[in-house]
Amino acid sequence: MTARRFVLWAGFAVGLTAWCAFISWGSPDYRAFDWYAFHQQLDVIRLAFKEGRVPYHASLFLEEFESGKYWWGQRYLANVYLVTTPDVVLLPLLGTKAFLVAHMAVMFAAAYGFLARWVRDLNLTALSAAALIGLVFFNGALAGRMGVGHLQLTGYFFIPAFLYVVWKLVTEPRSGWPHGLKRGLELGCLLSFLLLQGSLHVVHQMVIACLLLALVFARKAVWLASGLASFALLSTWFILPNVLYGSYSPFADVEKPAYLRAVFCGYGRQSGGVPAFVFDESGPLGPVMRGVNAAYHLGSSFVVPFNAGVDASWEYSLFVGWPGALILLIGLWGACLRWSEAGAPKRVWAWVSAAGVLCVYAIDCFGARAYSAFQQMVFPLPATDRLPSRMMLYPFFGAVLLGAWGLDRFVRADRFVQSWRRPAAWIAIVAMLVVLLWHFHGWFVIETQGLKPPDQYSPEFLTKIYDVAGDDGYKRTVFWSYGASAAFFAAWVVLYVSVRRRTRATPPPVRTFSSE
Repeated sequence: MTARRFVLWAGFAVGLTAWCAFISWGSPDYRAFDWYAFHQQLDVIRLAFKEGRVPYHASLFLEEFESGKYWWGQRYLANVYLVTTPDVVLLPLLGTKAFLVAHMAVMFAAAYGFLARWVRDLNLTALSAAALIGLVFFNGALAGRMGVGHLQLTGYFFIPAFLYVVWKLVTEPRSGWPHGLKRGLELGCLLSFLLLQGSLHVVHQMVIACLLLALVFARKAVWLASGLASFALLSTWFILPNVLYGSYSPFADVEKPAYLRAVFCGYGRQSGGVPAFVFDESGPLGPVMRGVNAAYHLGSSFVVPFNAGVDASWEYSLFVGWPGALILLIGLWGACLRWSEAGAPKRVWAWVSAAGVLCVYAIDCFGARAYSAFQQMVFPLPATDRLPSRMMLYPFFGAVLLGAWGLDRFVRADRFVQSWRRPAAWIAIVAMLVVLLWHFHGWFVIETQGLKPPDQYSPEFLTKIYDVAGDDGYKRTVFWSYGASAAFFAAWVVLYVSVRRRTRATPPPVRTFSSE
């Protein structure tokens, strides 16, 4: 077994164990932050299997059914955070609490498979692969969100997978249309899979990223469009019920929470208790100080170890710790050196420009103003993602991948291999992992549970499935939209198999960050 393969298997074992412990250690009761709602949402599916009923209408809590006031509406299958991944069939067998652990294990394993493909395609050494695994799966962005009950947003684990698919799509040769169509179909399948997880926010962000890439790489726009089109068709089950009858719908006669149209600002103009303002912005240098504050907020997100006691810190944290930040900077420096020695690829500035636009979108109020203007153009449009700061995750994960590739520049050098630098580098990687896992432990569900009292719905964890007379239009829409999605998926499989056969006959050249 090679050293790299050993690192990959060890990383998988450690990551799987850590994330399962993250969810289940200490037997939490899942009643704090957003856990209470997500737990009950899954419990409806468990009850549906048990009773043999389609949960067209359901209440998550006894209080909802008695008061008639629902968290996401009584139309259960028109819920934008609905989780319908195939593993939900395990709910009646495992029970809701055990299923939370199983679901996390399945999502981690799937996301890890994509990261292993990055390691293979970039031909990383064992040391760089270890750094990549630690920075991707144990950073503060993932730990914070999962710790407060955003398990439906495990789609964030798949940002490296999304980057892999779009990177392959953009770097395919122009003459190879089967390869472009194949990547487009894979993009559509990935987005629809994330929607099955309830990761609406993540899909929203990825669609924005695809539109931006279509502008930057105009010659690849048709394949990006094919991916978005296949995604829309495969997601008919989600789109039609929610557009026509859901709480986000501009057409449905249902009560809509006020937050659906509220859009917050990004780094430097945060919501919650995350400290960001260091310098006074009221003086003549106000605009300059405002930029400095935003830069400070962004920079501190990499090294300040917040916990769930600081409101909304999970929305801004990119924590990697000081050792992780140093390794990341050295890796990015190494990438620049590799490009200076071998010549930068022709598309590198296009990628940097796209990342720069996303960074600007996530800082201050630039993204909020752009999205609000778009809302006004398409007036009834709800805020499917209220925090532009989340877009920073895409440049962040891109920088981590690039940094791991750049780190190899030093690892492979003869003077590195034949000196004390190799053991020193491993010590630095271990120090980074220790810091990451220490911070990771602080976001364990059992830890976050102690930082917030149970919510008002928690005392009665009673789900109920029932019938509502006179809502036949909604039921028919659900029935036919699920049927249409099944038919589109069958067509997708046939088309993908056909295109894949063509691509095997004409394989594209192997490309890396130095040859794209």
